[in-house]
Amino acid sequence: DKIIDQCQVLDERKERTELLLDNNALDFGDLIFYCVKLLQKRPNILKKLQERFKYILVDEFQDTSILQYEILKPLINEITSGSGIFEEGSFFFVGDVKQSIYRFRGGVSALFENVKNENNTQVQKLLTNYRSQKQLVNFVNLVFKDKIKNYTNQLVLDGTGDGYVEVVQNDDILEEVATKVKLLISLGANVNEVAILVATNGDGEEIKHYLQSQNIQVVTETTTKLINQKSIKAMLEYLKYQYFSEDIYRHNFFALAGLALQDIKKVDINNVKLLDIVKKAIDEYGLFGGAYLKEDANLTRFLDAIRKYKDIESLLFEYERLDVSAAASELNGIRVLTIHKSKGLEYEHILVMDRIK
Repeated sequence: DKIIDQCQVLDERKERTELLLDNNALDFGDLIFYCVKLLQKRPNILKKLQERFKYILVDEFQDTSILQYEILKPLINEITSGSGIFEEGSFFFVGDVKQSIYRFRGGVSALFENVKNENNTQVQKLLTNYRSQKQLVNFVNLVFKDKIKNYTNQLVLDGTGDGYVEVVQNDDILEEVATKVKLLISLGANVNEVAILVATNGDGEEIKHYLQSQNIQVVTETTTKLINQKSIKAMLEYLKYQYFSEDIYRHNFFALAGLALQDIKKVDINNVKLLDIVKKAIDEYGLFGGAYLKEDANLTRFLDAIRKYKDIESLLFEYERLDVSAAASELNGIRVLTIHKSKGLEYEHILVMDRIK
């Protein structure tokens, strides 16, 4: 069975690779792989890179993959050789093996120790935890002291609060998380200061729907995107109507804007600047208080984001790539994020879920 499964995976991978090549495309893994091959086969390109970089600093080194390091290794070797192109270059890397969370995409925490030994690196441990409270630091020390060779306990900064840590076991994970959220809210916690960290986006969707069924507001990674805010959706529908002249966009615009359906005056989109079209629409329809610079922080962000687009066409065919977050002040609810996207220290109360599946 295992052999059959592996053959299926290889067949699927082959089909996918052929599809990418047919479309003159590469995925992220391919980019890294072919970069390694390029540096191995084209010493002239490697030499140019070696001549260009005198200093290399790598952050979050515990998440570096073997292939990624193969790209860096010849550059690091040149810098640390003590002779050659640069005699006083340096390689500086920072990381924490406890925070290794990218094994699924090739991250190897053991690489940290190997690279340290390979380069005879001088190590400086950052022992004091400046950001976490006492009970959390003690818990981390307890968990890792028998799991990492020569582990050194983290120290707590003087004056740090006590904090609170609890480990809960329950076969019904969703029910337990909802119970804890309700408890926090009943104790006066601000819903915008409560975050639930999940392993996958699928788990996040499940907890979102479950909490919403319990009448608890939820903000997810999807809902925090600027382009998914109601005010921005309305503006995009307005611009689509101006460009495509299809009535469905006019209906969508007025529905999202909370206005009675009416005619929309067409704009000469070829001779009027995109920014001016948006501002005029806001004022003309009294959207979101009209005074967009004061009333709606998301519209302010939107106006700033679209300055780089020369016209409606370029925006409409690229807006889904806008990687801009909505204003936090405009979002209300329990935050549900994947461990890989979040920075838990942003929030006062954190619940870390086990995998649902």
